[in-house]
Amino acid sequence: MPDQMFLKPAKDGLLVRDPDTGKALAAEGEYKPRSTYWIRRLKTGDVIAATPSKDSSAAEKG
Repeated sequence: MPDQMFLKPAKDGLLVRDPDTGKALAAEGEYKPRSTYWIRRLKTGDVIAATPSKDSSAAEKG
């Protein structure tokens, strides 16, 4: 099981905050740790698993 997932908000304009940083999840998606918080957000439909675009994947993962 990978330790990170690429996630996006499920709807345009939906604000989903990262519990560690307090910042909103980027609309274009971000890599996030596979934690109970993010898995719960997936199950409730607040975020969706996505595939990063080729030009942003290296920069997003850091």
